Amino acid sequence: MEIGYQPGITFIVVQKRHHTRLFCADRKDQMGKSGNIPAGTTVDQVITHPTEFDFYLCSHAGIQGTSRPSHYHVLWDDNQ
Repeated sequence: MEIGYQPGITFIVVQKRHHTRLFCADRKDQMGKSGNIPAGTTVDQVITHPTEFDFYLCSHAGIQGTSRPSHYHVLWDDNQ
């Protein structure tokens, strides 16, 4: 690294305990018997806050029951 290098900082709070569940709009996109959304599904419109930077991410496949995506709140982002 160069002397004086100032990397950008990003602060993100991840919320796991919430009541939001995501479901596929089309049944052919469902995964397994439980009908969960595919791993990697990201939602950043419609159900998110209108003025804050937040999104939902289902980072892994659900093994049992309904998948619960994590809710990410970006508090500070120097990298925009």
